[in-house]
Amino acid sequence: VNVVDVNEPPIANAGGPYSSIVGQPTNLLGAVTDPDFNQTWTYQWDLDYDGTNFQVDATGVAPSVTFSSLGVRTIALRVTDSGSPSLSSIATTNVTIVA
Repeated sequence: VNVVDVNEPPIANAGGPYSSIVGQPTNLLGAVTDPDFNQTWTYQWDLDYDGTNFQVDATGVAPSVTFSSLGVRTIALRVTDSGSPSLSSIATTNVTIVA
């Protein structure tokens, strides 16, 4: 019997929603669920995600970031696994930045 090891995509979790004070560091906390438990994951954050273009503004599972303007914005976490081929998923959440 041949067993084919199929890479399953990770499921990203961006945490949140978050609250932040303009100019002050905010700690984000991402997570991943992946049935392929023997892999490593890359965490990339887009701090002003527009729903289409993902631009990496921070990396790591729990980066500390600072926002310079007031408002509510959508942020996104992209998690990529180390499988072959590597697969990824994106999760979004909101951050409210106040004075």
